[in-house]
Amino acid sequence: MRYPALSIILSLLTLTACGGSSSSGDAAALADSGGGKDSGDMMKDSGGMKDAGGMDKDASPPPPGDGGATGGDGGGPGPTDVIPGEAGALWAFLTAKKYMNFKAEPEVHPSGGPHGKVRTWFNAILAGSLEKNMSAHPRGAGAVKELYAADGTTLTGWAVELKVQDDSAGGKGWYWYEVLSTTDDSKLVADGLGVQLCAGCHGRGGVDYVLTPLPK
Repeated sequence: MRYPALSIILSLLTLTACGGSSSSGDAAALADSGGGKDSGDMMKDSGGMKDAGGMDKDASPPPPGDGGATGGDGGGPGPTDVIPGEAGALWAFLTAKKYMNFKAEPEVHPSGGPHGKVRTWFNAILAGSLEKNMSAHPRGAGAVKELYAADGTTLTGWAVELKVQDDSAGGKGWYWYEVLSTTDDSKLVADGLGVQLCAGCHGRGGVDYVLTPLPK
């Protein structure tokens, strides 16, 4: 005697058993092929672990920037307080106006010397020395003098003095630089140590070859 209902039930049980074996085999195969990685591994393969801001945790932090021409924190000269003592580097420094963080005279005014209309900027080392009324400035003290046309607004060049050793040595311990252009660095008037044209004038007064008083 045949039992159709029983045959159908047995057939369904057989199919279910076969399907389960296939699923188990597929799962094992997936694990062997790398599909069974945990969530951490999968995230690493997809580009690294990231924090909430989207930054790679394993990545090195970006190098700190120079923060612009901000100078130091009050405890000493910052990177842009250092005036280069070589013509090429100094030209780049001047044309980029990296001295703009220096202490400056409040406005353009007629020079007491041969420079026409000027405005002087004092780096932190020189400003600190003048504030302390030191009779000799330390090495690294320097000033940038902006040179202007008769209209008092057109910048025409720069004059720079930088002390390169503790002993002024009759002006030879200072680097002197003057250029009468803002676009052509060959328009030099002075470039070197102890330039007599500069040292001879600056040695006649002021404090240790600095004639311009520090602004209040």
